[in-house]
Amino acid sequence: MWVRLWLLPVLVVTLLSLAVPWTVVKTHRYAQSRLVVPQASEGTVQWYFYNAVTGDTQWVDPGDTPYEGHDGTRYYMSLTGERMTHNPNAWQYIWLEQYSEEARRSFYYNQQTKESTWERPADLAWRRIRQV
Repeated sequence: MWVRLWLLPVLVVTLLSLAVPWTVVKTHRYAQSRLVVPQASEGTVQWYFYNAVTGDTQWVDPGDTPYEGHDGTRYYMSLTGERMTHNPNAWQYIWLEQYSEEARRSFYYNQQTKESTWERPADLAWRRIRQV
């Protein structure tokens, strides 16, 4: 019986590959391995999400992932379409990114445990990557 169970994932992947055109996207400079994602149709912008701490990738936005400008600056989009430098919904998450004027760098504050750290937690390490 266990010999047949390994066939299930193979069957699922095979069926999915018949329904969606697949392409290998060039390796992201922070990624450890190559990422295989569905190919976007002409004229559409498609994003996937990459976690710089864990290396995970996914299609679903894990929650208010910022956009990145060509110069590397991060920004958020309001409902009216204007760029904002700070996430207006940050208060609802466990981790908040703060800035220390004294140290001249960001630090991270956990609202539940009251812990502060210089290291970016995995919850805040998601990046929005435009599919090419």
